[in-house]
Amino acid sequence: MATSDVLLSKTFIASGNGLSAALDQFIFVKMGTNKKVLPAGAGERTIGIAQGTAINAQGLDVGSVGFSKLRLAGTVSANQYLKPDTNGEGVRHLGDTPGAALACEDGVDDDVILVLITNFGPAT
Repeated sequence: MATSDVLLSKTFIASGNGLSAALDQFIFVKMGTNKKVLPAGAGERTIGIAQGTAINAQGLDVGSVGFSKLRLAGTVSANQYLKPDTNGEGVRHLGDTPGAALACEDGVDDDVILVLITNFGPAT
């Protein structure tokens, strides 16, 4: 489940059941209301990558600095910046600013790849 290469992680409370399915592990998450996390949407800023799954009001580890796994929603190549799609899965970021993560390997839709969490700039 969690990876030992995440240098900074924090446990947050899940908001709703949007992070409860097996496919919700290793997706981008954002802050919701009352310090709860939920899946990030397309173009939204992220606080990190879910390192597990949780139902409403349960704790969920979120990796914010370091290396993590990330589920993809499209084809990416190593060294490309990534951002969340509408479900929080990683897609290629084409903007001029860094994305929410940097791909460390190639991957296609539904792959889970190694990424470096960056969170340097806006995901749009």
